[in-house]
Amino acid sequence: MWIGTADGLERFNTRSKTFTHFRSINTDERSLARTSSINSMLYDKSGILWVCTSEGGINIYDKNLSYLDLYRNNPNNYETLSFNNVTSFAENKEGNIWITTGGGALNLWNRKTNIFTRFNPDPANPNSLAIWGLLSVIQSKISDYVWIGTYGKGLDRLDPKTNIFKHYSPGDSENQVNNDAIYTLFEDRIGNIWMGTNGGE
Repeated sequence: MWIGTADGLERFNTRSKTFTHFRSINTDERSLARTSSINSMLYDKSGILWVCTSEGGINIYDKNLSYLDLYRNNPNNYETLSFNNVTSFAENKEGNIWITTGGGALNLWNRKTNIFTRFNPDPANPNSLAIWGLLSVIQSKISDYVWIGTYGKGLDRLDPKTNIFKHYSPGDSENQVNNDAIYTLFEDRIGNIWMGTNGGE
């Protein structure tokens, strides 16, 4: 069992009831990223553990390697992670990883090319992402849609075939979400999307 804490990453062996600690080591760039508060984790189809740290980018744990790999923003390279405050992950059918950030919008990591593609808000385009600050993401298992929880603009839905975003703004009507901050997302067996917001469920 993997556990993300405010002070690093823990692996709990349920048989021996013992913990293995993964923490930041200033002298070792292959250790957990220097800011070790864990926001979210994903165990992908290839058996790789993705770990996002607050302000520290992304750590990747592969049991076949003796170190933690690291993805961070490089201001001089637009094909790197857009922002180091990463909030959540989701894997699509091709094994590529959707990544939300707390100020750098949405990224898609391509497994074959190791390149990050950015999806940014564009005030001139109503079909673009609503806002830079994102909290959660899920890839639908029933459709191709990607659902994104924002911090300040409610819920967004991306159609990856067209790269068009649909917005569900906060409000009191049945066509609106009850709050502008969507912290968690879950899809049930028939494709309904459940949301945990700052104002309830």
